[in-house]
Amino acid sequence: RNIKRLLMKFDAEEPFFIIGEAGWAKTSIIKNMAKRFKRRVITVYLDKIEATDLSGIPCAVENKKTGRAAQQLLLPEWAQYMLDNPDKEFLLFLDEMNQAAPDVMNALMPIVKDNKIGGLVFKNFMVGAAGNFERENTGGISELSKPLESRFKPIIIWETNTEASWKAAFKYIRKKYENRKEKKDER
Repeated sequence: RNIKRLLMKFDAEEPFFIIGEAGWAKTSIIKNMAKRFKRRVITVYLDKIEATDLSGIPCAVENKKTGRAAQQLLLPEWAQYMLDNPDKEFLLFLDEMNQAAPDVMNALMPIVKDNKIGGLVFKNFMVGAAGNFERENTGGISELSKPLESRFKPIIIWETNTEASWKAAFKYIRKKYENRKEKKDER
């Protein structure tokens, strides 16, 4: 069921958020799915950054017409890479989403809602996120704001307690990938 939800999100190019247990391959599944959809993955670890790491850092630039100084946002390196490669498709993967500081979560809204970074609208990425259950990170989990949470509906709760269920998930992904590849080869 979770794989189907994730497939639907990728097909529709809609933002998704997976919550699950630490160490149970959420990131691997997401990266494999991105590869399947021919998207390059850019990972941003939200538990280790500040809001300006998402929106850009203000800097002074000279206006060539007037000679006066103006303010411009210096894009994060990962965003500049996406801007410099408009012909490529990306998955902006926000890892440790629910460990981000509140100001970082606020800075995510234009990115998740409008694909806007530093005031620029991008057309070549979709957003995916992952986080862990609160029981695994005492004191380190932040509740998503309701507007941000609504952008990820439905949140995919990836609760599993058995190795067999994960093996089944990997088998399912592999099978779907091989079927899609065979169809492409037939064309």
